Amino acid sequence: MKNSFLLLLIVVAFSSCSQKVYFTKETKEKLEAKGVDLKKIQFYNSEAIVLLREVKDEEVKVAEGKVRIENGKNVEEIIIKRNTPGVFAEANTSDALMIRFESGSTKFLPFVGAKDYSGRKNIFQLGYLDRVNSGGTRMAIVNYDDKKYSIVYGSNAALLIDKSVLTKEERKTRVAEGVKVK
Repeated sequence: MKNSFLLLLIVVAFSSCSQKVYFTKETKEKLEAKGVDLKKIQFYNSEAIVLLREVKDEEVKVAEGKVRIENGKNVEEIIIKRNTPGVFAEANTSDALMIRFESGSTKFLPFVGAKDYSGRKNIFQLGYLDRVNSGGTRMAIVNYDDKKYSIVYGSNAALLIDKSVLTKEERKTRVAEGVKVK
């Protein structure tokens, strides 16, 4: 009995400590209404994202990701681990938020408004340019660093932010120095 109570206490403690929440359209509107600049918010990805593209022989020397040979072809793979910090780069005309997870003016991914799995929230989920058939599967294509990549993993990745951003308050504090009798 004592062990099950301790286990329950530990489970409750860890589940209540969730520091990140989904970044939704409603969250964006609330923050913008408060005058918060999106460039000052730390974003995170909810799951790992793996991008892959075939590299032409003349490009092999300049590819920045991992280049490997797969079925006799050179491929470049970019892995963005889960909870990688990202920053807001820009918004485009289709209401997509461009988020940068590494340095470089063209190294960003689009996140667009979408419903979550329960269909309730308007989360910002990884967007794509097109879907193509590749080896019998439909692959999403994204533009990253001015090159087209297939999204091998993480096509359902969404944006997260620290929960503290929502409860942060602006407070001006000063300490009265007091007045002495002359």
